[in-house]
Amino acid sequence: MNEKNEVMSEELAEKEFERWVNLANIDLSGYAEDEVVAFLKIKKRISNAFKNGSLFVNDDGTLEYEVSQASPAGYAGDKVKISGLNGRAWLAADKYKSEEQIHKLIAVASAITGKDTGWFANLASGDFLIFTNIVSLFMNT
Repeated sequence: MNEKNEVMSEELAEKEFERWVNLANIDLSGYAEDEVVAFLKIKKRISNAFKNGSLFVNDDGTLEYEVSQASPAGYAGDKVKISGLNGRAWLAADKYKSEEQIHKLIAVASAITGKDTGWFANLASGDFLIFTNIVSLFMNT
């Protein structure tokens, strides 16, 4: 994730996460008991991105993410708009088998950002995980 200094408190970051979930119509009630730990990790990663200012939620529920300096030149500092799921995203997900989860997540990330799937392969792990975690929340809805 981005190495920026904190721009908001932990409490405000959690509220921003909740605001985004509401604006984006993400239903968080669908997690099975054994999935709660994974959800809490995803929530923490996304909340931390809000806290350090690398992730921002717009009034329409779209997100903007600034790729960290940990990613290579040509990617670091890129600002990427992340829209909600659309038909193109669901169709992209349908192209992969259930055992190809990472490919499926990146295909959906591509559809909701307009970035080529190969673009994500060049990101540092923390940046890559922001995108896959956001898609995971969308797809659980």
